[in-house]
Amino acid sequence: MDQDQRIGREVKRLREARGWSQMRLAVEAEMSVSGISMVENGHRNLTTTTLGKLARALGVEIPDLFRESETLKAGAPPLEPSFNDVLDDERRIGVIRRFEENLRHFTSQWREELKDPQKQGRYWCFGVQATAIGITLLISKLDLFRRIREVAQASPSGLIEEMKKGRGGRAMSDPEFLAAMDLLTAFEEMHEASDEALEADAATEDDWLAREKAAQRRKAFSVIQGEMTA
Repeated sequence: MDQDQRIGREVKRLREARGWSQMRLAVEAEMSVSGISMVENGHRNLTTTTLGKLARALGVEIPDLFRESETLKAGAPPLEPSFNDVLDDERRIGVIRRFEENLRHFTSQWREELKDPQKQGRYWCFGVQATAIGITLLISKLDLFRRIREVAQASPSGLIEEMKKGRGGRAMSDPEFLAAMDLLTAFEEMHEASDEALEADAATEDDWLAREKAAQRRKAFSVIQGEMTA
């Protein structure tokens, strides 16, 4: 199942949980009924603007649309508070890899849109910033970079020196550490693309919502970076 299909399934779950028809969601999201049907069936290439419309209509944040519906059983608590308690190492690595996939998807999409930013909608840059800050805060809540932080704190010579030891050291022989490093690369690239979108937005001076979200994003990003090197 690809990413658009997973998102479509989650949109459908959230819609049905509210007792809404596809027509009701279409009205709330200012989309067509056929568009909603295509989203839910995974037949629509989702853009940042479309994700923003769906999230606002359903009363959730954009990152919530990326949750696996089978893990959100009726009456179950939210994913974030119990994540570190209930997920074993293998599942943690799977989640980390899934986040990496999502980040690379958005980075690729935004850079494609950046080739002609004038064609993007009025709220395109805001959508980019809102998506990036939402993902950043969720990654922070889930503590997906914890293994990098633990290795850095445990090594008297520092993270880089620990990595230089190769497979004989703790870092490069740890599957979760390797997955987290790949996620970190995708994470940094996503923030670079977000900054590029802000610079390319011709209405940035008046787009205070985008600039506010960008400031929150950069602050959250710097906090995570600081936690890994502290």
